[in-house]
Amino acid sequence: VRFIAINDNIDTLKDSADDLVVGVKSIINDAYSRDISVKTRSAMNEKRGNGDYVGACPIYGYKRVEGNKNQLVIDEYPASIVRDIFRMKIDGMSALKIAETLNATGVLSPLAFKRDRGLPHPRGGFADKPDAKWSATTVIRILKDETYTGTLIQGRQGAPNYKVKDIIKKPASDWFRTEGAHEPIVSKLDYDLAQR
Repeated sequence: VRFIAINDNIDTLKDSADDLVVGVKSIINDAYSRDISVKTRSAMNEKRGNGDYVGACPIYGYKRVEGNKNQLVIDEYPASIVRDIFRMKIDGMSALKIAETLNATGVLSPLAFKRDRGLPHPRGGFADKPDAKWSATTVIRILKDETYTGTLIQGRQGAPNYKVKDIIKKPASDWFRTEGAHEPIVSKLDYDLAQR
């Protein structure tokens, strides 16, 4: 196997690098990566514990406060759509019927809305579909998200360590939960009614 380390001026094709030097540098680099990972996770968990929002993309219905990226504030137009979704569900409509109603009236789905406004949005998987429409899954995801009641829940998933990139779901006991972290879009009563 050819090994190239540009910063360390090592190329095993041109010269035989000292195995001891390569091994020691690899250990040091790995320790540095682990140290940065521990410090980053610690800082993020501290922010989550304080009720600061640390997500990459605010959820549909909210936006970041101007000048404070760790605080959420209501984005009025999508928030009105979220309220309509909860009202329709409380009135007895199914998630599929709600999605069909929103599509029929020309309401942009959360992903299409974020793309249209140039807002940060997820990439990869379902987010790469060119025609993002409302679906029953999207509606259910909104109806089950407690964030809309003003409760910020973070840390539901993550990588086990800095070497593994696979995202795993964490148990509820490991989540960071902050009541009253931001202004609610729907009342707790309406949220509970929609869950029932």
